[in-house]
Amino acid sequence: MNRILLTAALLATAAVATAAEQPLVLEKVTVKDPMVNNMVAGTIMKPAGWKAEGGMKWYTDYYHQVCFEAKIYDPNSFEQYEALHWCSGTWLSNPLFPMSEGHNYMGSIVLKPRTPEQVVEQLTIPAVRKGARVVGHYPMPEIAKMFEKSIGGKVLACRTRIAYSIGGQPVEEDIYLILSYSQADIGGGNISTIWQPVAAPFALRAGKGQLDAATPKLLAIAHSGWLNPKWCDEVGYVKSLFVKRMYQGIEDAGKLSRQISANNDYILGIMRASREYKNAVEAQASKNFSDYIRGVGTYSGGGYNYTLPNNYSYAYGNGSSVILTNDPSYNPAGYTLLTPAR
Repeated sequence: MNRILLTAALLATAAVATAAEQPLVLEKVTVKDPMVNNMVAGTIMKPAGWKAEGGMKWYTDYYHQVCFEAKIYDPNSFEQYEALHWCSGTWLSNPLFPMSEGHNYMGSIVLKPRTPEQVVEQLTIPAVRKGARVVGHYPMPEIAKMFEKSIGGKVLACRTRIAYSIGGQPVEEDIYLILSYSQADIGGGNISTIWQPVAAPFALRAGKGQLDAATPKLLAIAHSGWLNPKWCDEVGYVKSLFVKRMYQGIEDAGKLSRQISANNDYILGIMRASREYKNAVEAQASKNFSDYIRGVGTYSGGGYNYTLPNNYSYAYGNGSSVILTNDPSYNPAGYTLLTPAR
């Protein structure tokens, strides 16, 4: 749940929504991690009256170690934001030993590189949206170029709309996915590819015909995430232990050839750089996305910055919650009037 994981959002939507008559109140939710002494891992905003469930889920046999997997939803409708599970993939074009798809190799899943569209159709839907139908794939080349400029390498971005039913009622959902691909020739005719999300995938859902109007509000949730730097440091330390364990495994398995060790060195090097390049991208992406995404904008006031739906005339914040309204006479006590960032 880092800022890029929830801020970058992969978004290129033309949603236009009519603001509700009643003020929209966004409340801060604190996310703690029981695996790290119940430390505060971060925060995220939710509309008042909505429910939040889920949190940090650890995968100790994989390099990424932990995912923010959560749902924030309206109990009185089908509107929902969901942070989805992810993992890095690895592929060798000419491996020296059998590598079957789906196996764990050095903390990544062995998978032939796929496009975002293929990932959603072949992996996401069968795993978490069985029976869903793809309505359409909507590539986001501008977002891909933005990340390519920041991190280098190849990046593909896509929003995929799917349709399915819940309790007999039709719903629509947009799944956002940005993938990066890093390749290196490691000799012997072997091309190594590491591919993974640049920002963790997530999904926005609403009743059929209502998703476009609901998107700005749902994006406000997706953009509201904050990560505790101290928690990030703890995760980084655990990742370093994982890397050491992988190296120890190499040393213990004397049968592995020098080329295989080189493969591992390359793969681990790419993985170790993952957090650094994501942090580097974060500032640039955060600055550019609010200009690119329709339906949301960046606001500031009282020493805080917020990404909020821009279909309200007035926004107020106090650090722990935000109120959005179209009423010029509305002046909540204890709140600062927010101004659009320039």
